[in-house]
Amino acid sequence: MNSKLFLMAVAVIAAFGILAAATASPVTIATPAVAQNMTDEYTTGGNMTAGNATTGDFLTYDNATLGVKLQYPSDWEKFEQQNAVLFISPFQSDLDRYRETVGISSVPITNNVSLDEFVSNTTNFLGTTANDFELYVSTPTTLGSLPAHMLVYTYSDPLIGITRAMDLSTLVGDKYLYTITFSAKPAEYGNSLPIAQRIIDTFQPYTPTLQ
Repeated sequence: MNSKLFLMAVAVIAAFGILAAATASPVTIATPAVAQNMTDEYTTGGNMTAGNATTGDFLTYDNATLGVKLQYPSDWEKFEQQNAVLFISPFQSDLDRYRETVGISSVPITNNVSLDEFVSNTTNFLGTTANDFELYVSTPTTLGSLPAHMLVYTYSDPLIGITRAMDLSTLVGDKYLYTITFSAKPAEYGNSLPIAQRIIDTFQPYTPTLQ
């Protein structure tokens, strides 16, 4: 795999607060049966009611430079970078120390790179750099009607402690690699997942104008 592409993608993910540089930890990979149970748990919000998935108004975000169109909650903040955009939830109270995030990165591919190769390299990188990294789900899925791969994992952030994240990666026209990352504290993951899922469900990638 092109090392520049991989480093660019990892750098974007790291900017979202997904990675924490630390001592390597063993990687736990679920068996197919266990992975399916974990996929159901980590991608449906547990016992969440459908009403929480549509709280508040949603705005349309369209960025031709990234080739991204989606909807996001009107009370979430938006931060744009050269190859990425980050949506951040509001504080729930004065005691809230962690704000759930959904980040989208778009990285041009300069040579033939398979999605499986990128996912494998990303998993290996996380397993050797993220503190207390544990991989719970690694499974094919779809994203914006395109073949994709989902990773669900936890790691220990030096400032806020254990964080749970879900990565969805796909290739667009074999020329651009897109990764959507949703991260939250484990206790809030299920509560925030329906809103994050709505953002993900409205994701529409198209050929970007980025160089």
